[in-house]
Amino acid sequence: MISSDSILIKGGKLIWPEGAEERGDILINKGIIADLGGDIESLHAEVIDAQGMWVAPGFIDLHVHGGGGLEVMDGSYEAICTMAKVHSKGGTTAFLPSAATASHDEFIAAIDATLQGMEKGTGGAQVLGINLEGPYLNPKKRGAQRAEDVRVPDIHEFEEFWEASKGTIKLITVAPEVEGAIDFIKMVRSMGVRISVGHSDATFEEAINSFEAGVSHVTHTFNGMSGLHHREPGLAGAALLHPSVMAELIADGVHIHPKMMELFFKVKGREGICLVTDAISGMGLPDGIHTLAGERVIVDEGVCRIEDGTLAGSTLTMSKAVKNMIRLVGVSLQDAIRMATLNPAMAIGIEAQKGDLKPGMDGDIVILDENLDVVFTIARGEVIYSKSKGFE
Repeated sequence: MISSDSILIKGGKLIWPEGAEERGDILINKGIIADLGGDIESLHAEVIDAQGMWVAPGFIDLHVHGGGGLEVMDGSYEAICTMAKVHSKGGTTAFLPSAATASHDEFIAAIDATLQGMEKGTGGAQVLGINLEGPYLNPKKRGAQRAEDVRVPDIHEFEEFWEASKGTIKLITVAPEVEGAIDFIKMVRSMGVRISVGHSDATFEEAINSFEAGVSHVTHTFNGMSGLHHREPGLAGAALLHPSVMAELIADGVHIHPKMMELFFKVKGREGICLVTDAISGMGLPDGIHTLAGERVIVDEGVCRIEDGTLAGSTLTMSKAVKNMIRLVGVSLQDAIRMATLNPAMAIGIEAQKGDLKPGMDGDIVILDENLDVVFTIARGEVIYSKSKGFE
């Protein structure tokens, strides 16, 4: 990887959540954006020619289970590093490894592996913390999550997870209607953890009550939850209508019909949607048999399902999600970029460091060609992927 203290990106079309500039330069020094706009000169910087290309903030994926044949629930540092590298090809510069419902000990192993990724680095995208997708879910809406490991909220168990993570759990999914969930949500939120609702059969009222208790996020909206009905709007309806919650969207055109994606955007708007991949171990690999938390997943034409046909994550990349929002929904490039950058940063409270192009922020950059394919991925001032050389 390029290891110079400074990188100068010349002549690109700068694009960030609030707008685009026809041409400009970005200087990254010691991992931080030092200057941008106009013509910038630096005698000692590595220069990247971005003429004719889009230069955007690096993508932030808050929900990713695996990639490159490995997954978080392998409980190994190797798995975290593999995920970090393979997802950088899709423009991801930072992510939350996401642990699927499992036994207590398996969660501890996944947390430890993620912590190693944070402390040692990965050689790829930066690990921001861990996302626990469960185990406190509704068995009726578990999807591909293991039935035998779904359980009611247990604050004592969560405190063990919290201690093992050294306070780096950023997000946890809870079904708000299950026994003890609201008290659990209030207590965990007081610890500084963001709460998401999902894998839930909550009514509209139960969902709204959870938002008032401190929930700020919704896990893969429409999937694994009570859906829209004209007499009971369910969790999906609450997610669309409540202005204070960030709603995840798996924008592959499979998890949600493109016309429902369009409705989702029209109601929720550019500030309320967070693009995620929900990628499993098979991401970046050919079709075949792969895994999610040890469960057998069949990947056919890139679509992931367990034996009974239930969807089980995706093989999506963040760059493809951005392109799909433009191609299938008709959103602007600026809006699609926002949903992959600033919105996820805000969802976990790191918008002062990531998700935008401003002096003083982390040097996380993705450079896209005219087809919006990734040409360079830069994480904290280091090129971790280039189209010409592969993984750096």
